[in-house]
This record gives sequence, C-alpha cells and structure tokens, in this order.
Amino acid sequence: MKRNAEEVAEGLLALLKQWPDLVKAKLAREMDPGLEAPAVAVMLTIVETGELNAFRTAARPVQRMAATLTIDFMAKLMGPLAHVTWDVPETVQGPALARHVIAAEIRRAHPRLATRH
Repeated sequence: MKRNAEEVAEGLLALLKQWPDLVKAKLAREMDPGLEAPAVAVMLTIVETGELNAFRTAARPVQRMAATLTIDFMAKLMGPLAHVTWDVPETVQGPALARHVIAAEIRRAHPRLATRH
C-alpha cells in the first residue's frame, strides 16, 4: 500500500512520544560530517530494533546528531518529501510505519552507512 508523508509524520510523532530520551537530547549546533555515520548507524539500529539501547550507550555528540537527524527528517517530511510515497503494508501503522520508512530512507540515502551500530 502506498503511504504518504503525512501518515509517516504522524507515526514519527507517536514514536517520539514512546522515545522521550531522543526528544530530550540536546540537538547538535551544526551538522558534523564526522558524526553523521555513527549517528545514522545508531538510528538504523533503533528503528530496526524498536529499542533505544544503542542511542543510550552512544557518545553524547552522537546522541545529539541522531536527535538532530530525526528532527531534520520530520522537516523533510513536511518539505521535500511531502509528495513522496512509500510501499508499506497496510497492517504497519503508527510508530511502526515511521520506523519502517526511516529505515528505508537510511538505506536509500546512506547505502554504505546502512549497517547496524
């Protein structure tokens, strides 16, 4: 089933409510290319497992970058990704939908980085 950015954004908001540690993390002041790879790896791990263990054990700068990338993804859902659709089964809803799409986007955008942390 084709799923749109609005559905994914709603799922991401629900997901962030489940993951208060990610919401409470301070954001990075600027994008640091040196932290992008570990942050993406942490994000891929947490969206695939549904657990924040990799986030909680990551270094603070990596946590900040992961939180920043999450907010950046939300902004992209409302901007450049607003008209994109993803093939996701109808049974996948809410936070699980957001996790599914985030993992797919990480793998698409960062094929060489898209390995678990």
